Amino acid sequence: MVLATANVHKVNELTRVLQGRFARIQALTDLGLEAPEETGATFVANARLKALACARATGMPCLADDSGLEVAALDGRPGVGSARYAPDADQRIDKLLAELASTRSSDRRARFVSVVALARGDAVQTFRGQVSGVIVDERRGEGGFGYDPIFFIPRLKRTMAELAPDEKDAISHRGRALRRLLSRTPLSSCSSISACSSCCSSLRGSSPPNSKRCSTPPRTASSVSRRS
Repeated sequence: MVLATANVHKVNELTRVLQGRFARIQALTDLGLEAPEETGATFVANARLKALACARATGMPCLADDSGLEVAALDGRPGVGSARYAPDADQRIDKLLAELASTRSSDRRARFVSVVALARGDAVQTFRGQVSGVIVDERRGEGGFGYDPIFFIPRLKRTMAELAPDEKDAISHRGRALRRLLSRTPLSSCSSISACSSCCSSLRGSSPPNSKRCSTPPRTASSVSRRS
């Protein structure tokens, strides 16, 4: 299984939930690949394009995630542009808090949304997960990443960044999307997820992946580039 992301934080979260399902889980960076540009207008579109580009480039089943924060008072922004809202994580939080500075706490409702896409050849399945919360006016906690320090979950009385990894996985948008996928997709069967039958040995971990896994080479995905 290849995780179609170069984001180390996403790799860690996806791997925690998927561990035990596969002997070998790799990220794009392990294969010298870079993630394609996110040109979709929705979480579904971006998750699909990333998973398909990865599957066509590697000939293996690929899992992609596209996720973001939707704030009610900002008409759903930053939404699909969450990762591009500002140059880095701290600046993104600062910008969001500045935009909400005059917003009452009762109007700071928000939700994290994740869509995961599983691509096997040209076939793609998508699964959505979300979690509701409130944006607080200061950072709390050292865990997680992204907007986690300001995303407060009322019933837990903590921000996402104040949760232990297993606690976050149990309630997060990404964890929920992944569990939905796992409950509806027979990932335990190698033949059911292989792009072709000769991929099975790599998925079981009995041999390293190679460029001739499939009898019919996958189409080259121009949107997934090899690293120099």
